[in-house]
Amino acid sequence: MVFVIRIKPFWGRTKNEEKVQAFHSCNFNVFQYLWYCPSCYKNRKKDNADKELSIIECFEKDAKKKYPNLDIKQVTPEESTKIKEEMRAKAEKEVRKEVQPSAVSAFGSAPPVTALYINQIAWDEPNGHKYIYGDLTAPAVTGYTEIGVVEEGFGSDTQWLGNEQITYGNPDYSWNQYSIDYEGDRIVDGFFHVIGFNSDLKIPSKQTVQYRFESTSYNYPWNTAKTWINIPHQ
Repeated sequence: MVFVIRIKPFWGRTKNEEKVQAFHSCNFNVFQYLWYCPSCYKNRKKDNADKELSIIECFEKDAKKKYPNLDIKQVTPEESTKIKEEMRAKAEKEVRKEVQPSAVSAFGSAPPVTALYINQIAWDEPNGHKYIYGDLTAPAVTGYTEIGVVEEGFGSDTQWLGNEQITYGNPDYSWNQYSIDYEGDRIVDGFFHVIGFNSDLKIPSKQTVQYRFESTSYNYPWNTAKTWINIPHQ
């Protein structure tokens, strides 16, 4: 006689798990089944994804109340680097008085970093979303977690979760960037960053890890802006 034992993960199953099938591409054995596969887990959708706006959509909706001509475009790491390098080159030339600032140009005068702040945090749970207004500690998160950061001006970006630096090459993180044009004049004013990671793997249960973001201006006054928030896990 053959007995079949079905193992249910300790974190439970979401109501639409049959549709998502987060583990469809993994050949887990009983012990591996106790852990998420990051490559599959990153593709999971929140239960109420069809009812809630994404972090970038929330930012765009709110920003348009103040800037009706707002234009936001997703850019690749290469495109972001190109924009910043062009801006930095323009700034350096202007300092040397070799060229005059351009009135209308996607690569006009590069402003220093004038604002850097965490705008939102969202996690893999119904109603798992919160706007951050200078809060020092986020709500307790679980599952796939995303952080939205606004960077106004141009500078070099460095991020950490605890002691681990977040980079594009690290498969444990997703890092999407969006160029921000507040006035719709084709001049990039800054960037909106969306950083995603599996908090169940990165933050121990009932413990707190600090997320930090720094940006150093490419030109005068070469200031460094910093923002951070403590993120507890459920």
